[in-house]
Amino acid sequence: MSETSLAGTIQYGTGILKYTTGLEIESQLLSGALPNTSNSQQIIGHTTTRDSIILFTTDDLGMDCIWKLDNVLRAAYDLKLLYVRNMGFSSERPIQAVFNYENENIQKVYWVDGNQQIRYINLNHSSIGGNESLIDLPSNSINFVGNVNFSQPIITDILSGGTHTSGMIQYGYNLYRLNGSQTKLSPLSALVSLGKGSNLGGGELNEEVGATPVIKIEDIDLAYTHIKIYAIKYTSYNQIPSINLIDERELSGQTSVTLYDDGSTISSLSIEELLFLGSDPIIPKHIESKDNKLFLFNYKDRVYNLSAFTDCHTLDATRKYIKQNNIKYKEQPLGDGKGGHIMARHSLLNYYIDHRKGNRKEFNNSPEWEQNRR
Repeated sequence: MSETSLAGTIQYGTGILKYTTGLEIESQLLSGALPNTSNSQQIIGHTTTRDSIILFTTDDLGMDCIWKLDNVLRAAYDLKLLYVRNMGFSSERPIQAVFNYENENIQKVYWVDGNQQIRYINLNHSSIGGNESLIDLPSNSINFVGNVNFSQPIITDILSGGTHTSGMIQYGYNLYRLNGSQTKLSPLSALVSLGKGSNLGGGELNEEVGATPVIKIEDIDLAYTHIKIYAIKYTSYNQIPSINLIDERELSGQTSVTLYDDGSTISSLSIEELLFLGSDPIIPKHIESKDNKLFLFNYKDRVYNLSAFTDCHTLDATRKYIKQNNIKYKEQPLGDGKGGHIMARHSLLNYYIDHRKGNRKEFNNSPEWEQNRR
């Protein structure tokens, strides 16, 4: 990074690391999340690259560092500070890390500590054209699955033209950084019909109707550099929809995107690929690599960490969805017969949801829950 008046500095030993002011690192310094000084750094993890050692250190006070140690076998070794933030490191949670060489520009270090999701940095991030300096990279972008506040895609109009056949369609998207993290799938747009037009009907199965939906996505998080947009289309009742990637583009600083879907596609996806897009973050304790693949061990997730007193009544939408889409589900009123109670006592759903109300909360499980496991 060239020297400018916008550059702050971090001094360590005989080294200096410059960062751009006004970004995350300065916010952490100003808030106190990242201390201004650190007198004692403890090594809590390391890995080796082709020609160096990567060290992870912390002072247990909020200053967490990643270092690169070059020329290890020489008398005058070179220690460089690569990244510093309050990253939640702790001397009580040792870090396990692996190095993966992809090419000259992409050389990543992945690490886990049993407390955070898998994270990584590209050692050559700063040298790739268009990238910020590694020290300026937002800490959210080192997460394997990025955090983001999504906006919902909006279908603003349906124009004539294109190659769409009759059916129903909706849209979603996800974001990613080039050679970096990606997000999960956004909320889906409203479901709209593809027909011949006003007063002309919807069309026969597989009949081309010449409809082009216009999709608008706003408030895009500029921590990400690219966007992928997906179309989920239903052509028959109770049939699996077709899912297609219909657009992929660089954002180039845009916070909104408008797309005209004329029926063209880039590639198709299965439902499983769409649902697990970006995945939900998991928290591994151990990591290994083999044949350019990462293997995670002894992990947990936070998706199903529900409170012991989670009220199943709030999950009533699940009952309604399954009622509409699963012919094996039949509601049989028991007791008061209310929706939440019916759901919790049905064997199809009760395997996952336990209904403990009133005095039932004093026991580990309800009688119905135990009955369905015998």
